[in-house]
Amino acid sequence: MVLAVSTSVEYRFWQVGSWLSLLRLAREPGDDVPGAMAFSPDGKLFAGTYNRNVVHLYDAYTGDQLASFEPIGAQEVTALAFDPHGGRLAVCEGPSAVRVWDLQEIRNELARIGLNWRDTAVPIATNSLKARGLSQEGTSGAVEP
Repeated sequence: MVLAVSTSVEYRFWQVGSWLSLLRLAREPGDDVPGAMAFSPDGKLFAGTYNRNVVHLYDAYTGDQLASFEPIGAQEVTALAFDPHGGRLAVCEGPSAVRVWDLQEIRNELARIGLNWRDTAVPIATNSLKARGLSQEGTSGAVEP
């Protein structure tokens, strides 16, 4: 089991029981609000707000950033939730809108152009990684639903 905490500058993950620090994922500096976050039901994916307007999808085992999503019209992201199968990500945008991202369809589109992400073999909940800082560098282009 993993405890995940969001602050205004990072997400931190600890293994419950041993309290081993597993991962640290940076958020955009200057945002004074803790970020919205969600794990997929199988524990393999983690979604978190990088800032108030951008959602990053991570491999929960390695901390690698897989994709970046930006709400249309730069709406503030207030909550995140995966569907029971982990194939869709609901993003609450602003005070009254919800956008559902079909992750499988996005993966299919990315695969057609050679940019699909790999599957994780072991979810973070059963991992014993040592603490490490992870940068936000890498592929992070906006993906349309």
